[in-house]
Amino acid sequence: MGVKPLPGLKKVLAAIPESMHPARVRAIMTHERDGLWIDDAMLSPRDWLLSGGDVAKVEGIFRSVGLS
Repeated sequence: MGVKPLPGLKKVLAAIPESMHPARVRAIMTHERDGLWIDDAMLSPRDWLLSGGDVAKVEGIFRSVGLS
């Protein structure tokens, strides 16, 4: 059984600023973020996408951190 890509990955990758270091991308994708909640649990963008969450929210996270 092969590994399936993260749902919405192509859209998320397109939203990541080219100058962002891969370590920062990893940190953003794997740490819980305010605004990504299911029930009472705050999720990381990775877990949000795996649970079927809206890809646009993760795109927005990368767009907003790219502005800083």
